[in-house]
Order: sequence, then C-alpha cells, then structure tokens
Amino acid sequence: MTGWFWQSSSTPRRRLWPALWLALLLAAPAFAGTVEPPLRVLLVGNSLIYHNDLAAHLDALGEAATGRDVQVEMVTGPGGRINQQQELGLVQAERARGNYGLVLQEWGGGLNCGVELAKFDYHCDRAHEAHRQLVEAAAIQGAQVLLLGTYSLRAASGKKLAANEAKLARELAIGHVSLGDLLKLAKKFPDLKWFDVDGYHPGPATTALMAQRLLDRMIPGARPYLATPVHYLDYRGRQCPRANAPTTIQQTGAAALDTTVQAPGWTWSRFRADAEADPDLD
Repeated sequence: MTGWFWQSSSTPRRRLWPALWLALLLAAPAFAGTVEPPLRVLLVGNSLIYHNDLAAHLDALGEAATGRDVQVEMVTGPGGRINQQQELGLVQAERARGNYGLVLQEWGGGLNCGVELAKFDYHCDRAHEAHRQLVEAAAIQGAQVLLLGTYSLRAASGKKLAANEAKLARELAIGHVSLGDLLKLAKKFPDLKWFDVDGYHPGPATTALMAQRLLDRMIPGARPYLATPVHYLDYRGRQCPRANAPTTIQQTGAAALDTTVQAPGWTWSRFRADAEADPDLD
C-alpha cells in the first residue's frame, strides 16, 4: 500500500508509510523550518460526495488532525457513475496534474448489480472495468486508491451492497471504506441528522462520518481531538456541480455555510465503543 503524501516536484517523488509520517509529525520541532508536502485527495463520484461538500469536511478534519496542508478536489455530478467519469478522461487528467490519492464512490446501489438497473443503462461489467482502469492508472503513478461505499435505505440491500463493494475492493487490491452500518447507526443515535430533508441524501452526520472514516483509513491514528470548524459550500439543488470539470473551478453559485464537527469524534469514541459492545454494528 502506498501513501497519500508526495514530495515537491523539485525533488524525486518518494512514497512514505503513514506510520512514518506520524513519527515525523511527533518529531516536528526537530525539523523546524522544513515544509512538508500536502495531503492531496481527488474524490470521484456523485451527489453523495458533493451534497454537503465532503471535500471541505475532509480538508478541515485532515488539517486539524495532522497540522498539515490538505488539498481535496472533487470530480462529481448528479448521478455520476465511475464508468462515465473514466470515459470522459477528466479523472486521469486531473490526477496527472495534481498527483492526488484517489477516492472512488460508485452511483447509488449500482454495485448490487440488479437486473433492473439496465433500464438506467447501468451495467456492472462496465462499472467494474472502469474501476479497474482507474486503479491501474493510479498504481502506475504510485498513488493509493480507496473505494468509498454507499448505502441503501433497505437493510438487506445495504448489507448486500457493502459485501459487493468489499469484494470489488479485494479484487482490485484497494482499501474499502464502508457505510454498511449507516442504518444501524442512525437507529442507535437518532439525535444526529443522518439524512437530508429529502430522506435519502447524506445529512451532516453522514458527511462527517465519511470524512472521518476516510481520514482514518488514509492516515491511521490521525484524528482531530478538538471540535473542528468546517467552512463549506451548499451544493444541494440547482447549485450542484457538473462532472465535466473539477468542482473548485466551477461557478455554481453555491452558498457558503459553516458547521462544527465534534471531536474526539463520535465515529471513533462513541461509535467504536458501541461497535465493540454490539457486534451487529460491525
């Protein structure tokens, strides 16, 4: 597994293990005056990513946890599918410019591969092949890839979806960040806003959950221990980005909002403790 950090373009690129980076962070005073390279991440997917601006959440939590510069870009659009984005070539072009680590999130319940999806022109063989090609291209450049899971509002469908995602991730030899426990978490912690007013898209708690789980997978142990302010854009509705350009350069007219993600993190302390006590949360 390769790391998410890159050295500057003026020096040879070298991959470093997350544990080594954490050791360097702890020894920061000994390296006073040095400038560490940023953590760069490219999120590729659909409305589950852009709805509450997952990029801004991951950026803020990453910087709070590591004290390092974090740069997160999105290539997303309504109903975005990995094969469509792979065919456009934008993901490959953006990665070539930015040397990003890659996070892929497939359209809705697509990876359940139901026959009914054919009427939406969704085909699992195309989806799997697109994932494979993007992973192989990233591997050539020495970048890490994660598959960010989605969820279903039906328990049986969600369980199957999480299993299919995990299987694809194993076949591609990449990490899998699952949301398969989302319905159980929503039931167990009803005080948190898991879903948007439409009843399906992620609410603030789910977006924060995705960001914190991604960060935990990218740099194990790098967790913010203070409440983290997040300044983000409201891409819901007509202000949504399109998949034909990186989100940050689009003039969407999205309003700026502010929130705070509590720490040491309900996903790590509160939820992890419950998961250990309740196997059904795994």
